[in-house]
Amino acid sequence: MPIPRLLTRVLAIACVWWIICEGEFGALVFGVPLIALLAWAQLNKRDYPAARLNLRAALPFIGHFLWHSLLGGIDVARRALSPSMPLAPAFVQYSWRVQDRRARLLVAGTMNLLPGTLSSQITDQHLCLHALDTSLPVERNLRALEEQVAALLGSPLGAGAR
Repeated sequence: MPIPRLLTRVLAIACVWWIICEGEFGALVFGVPLIALLAWAQLNKRDYPAARLNLRAALPFIGHFLWHSLLGGIDVARRALSPSMPLAPAFVQYSWRVQDRRARLLVAGTMNLLPGTLSSQITDQHLCLHALDTSLPVERNLRALEEQVAALLGSPLGAGAR
């Protein structure tokens, strides 16, 4: 990355940090290392070809995400308000069907945003996910989300292990 472009990004990151921290000089203790880390990441990032989003698949993806966010939020709230509700927390290992790395990262990141799930490890073969209750259809939901993401990014799906 050329130096002027890097400096522009560092300045932009610093400005955003300054705005977020409302100009507090004490925040620079955390801000300077964070800005340096982000600048380093910019220098070392891999350039992937731009993803081509399928706009026809965007609305179903958003709907899927919002619906599962609502259902998950209601479930987690019920469990918080009624501690007697059973929990079956466990790690679930899911075998990828989608081969595109960006699609895998989007699936894992989206699962992190859904209540009751947290991606813990991503490998070339699997996603390891912590689920609050494995009596729920965690794998089925993962499979449906992977299909939505594959359609959104135009990534082919393989058979995957079941």
